[in-house]
Amino acid sequence: MRPAPSSSGLLAPAVIAALVAATVSFATTWIVAWREERSRRRKMFADAFEAYVSYKEFPYAIRRRRGDQLSEERQRISGELRHLQERLSFFMAWTQVESPKVGAAYTALVEGLRRIAGAEIAKAWTLEPISRDEEMNIGDVNLSSLKPLEDAYFAVLKRRVGPLRTRLRWRKNETTA
Repeated sequence: MRPAPSSSGLLAPAVIAALVAATVSFATTWIVAWREERSRRRKMFADAFEAYVSYKEFPYAIRRRRGDQLSEERQRISGELRHLQERLSFFMAWTQVESPKVGAAYTALVEGLRRIAGAEIAKAWTLEPISRDEEMNIGDVNLSSLKPLEDAYFAVLKRRVGPLRTRLRWRKNETTA
């Protein structure tokens, strides 16, 4: 005659199964939340760069303003610039809070933008608006000195929100340097 199974003998596998299920559930929830947070950061960093690019286009927009409605164009463009300045300031503050390294790179990027593109914007206001199709290609605006600042911003972003293997490689190189 076989002895009846004890309740403690059946309880142990049930407890182990429950712990494994809870662990898997917790890990899945954590991974989903981590991916969503990472996606949110990527979107915001991309939005910050989009604001930068929009400001960078204003030397051209000002040169291409309508010459037959100068007062209205001045008001329209200056309103858009004001709104864009607000967005740039918001993203400078947000990136500082989100990641001090990204914030420092973005602040340097925006400061360079305001210095370099800002000078081109000021110059564009002193020029007559273009009036012919052949003037649409504006070759005398030089924003190439912003490229190193853009590269520095993207390098920091890769370390912050890039693929995991990129971030791990960067950390490994940083500790051995």
